Amino acid sequence: MRHLAVCFLVCGIALPVFAEGEGVPTQPNDPGAAYKPCPTCPTCPAPPATVEKQVLPHPFYVTDWQRLAELTREDNRVFPLADAYAKKLDNAYIVSGIGITLGGGVALLNTLSRLMNDHWTTNTKWGLAGGLSATVLSALMGWTMAPSHDDFYTVVNTWNMRNPTHLLAP
Repeated sequence: MRHLAVCFLVCGIALPVFAEGEGVPTQPNDPGAAYKPCPTCPTCPAPPATVEKQVLPHPFYVTDWQRLAELTREDNRVFPLADAYAKKLDNAYIVSGIGITLGGGVALLNTLSRLMNDHWTTNTKWGLAGGLSATVLSALMGWTMAPSHDDFYTVVNTWNMRNPTHLLAP
């Protein structure tokens, strides 16, 4: 049977479509396959031009604010942003830590007072409630004070746009 006058351009290789029983076309994923135009198709495309692959540098992976501030120190536009967010995260940790410690301590002292007196008094109930409330509120305050992942991505993307040869990845 004769070749069908149809060619496909698959992965840069023009493949003739054979009628049933005439053979198998070149596989498109075969790296050693040469360009084989269809012999019966006058409009078969020319071989594709070779394009050099652009080699990008490997990104440096960053996972925390302090390291990001340290890496961006040389850029006078990105560093103040990264440093401010790193300090904001440190302040959030301090607020949470102090509040949880003090609130937990108050709740613990009032619980121990109840155990020693063998009954609840109004002061121990309010003290326990206040201590637990302070613990929860300080944890929530620290959480709301902390910078978000969007802030981290903003700093990384700003750095990458200004320094395309020294990429950072979150």
